[in-house]
Amino acid sequence: MVQEFDVIVVGAGHAGAEAALAAARLGKKQPFSQYHWII
Repeated sequence: MVQEFDVIVVGAGHAGAEAALAAARLGKKQPFSQYHWII
């Protein structure tokens, strides 16, 4: 299965969240993935 996205935001910090929100408001299709590293 191939999926196409308009925007891919790397990073879920403040800037990444703001970028994802701005893209969503513009109607851009974007994936959501968040990884948690435990050391």
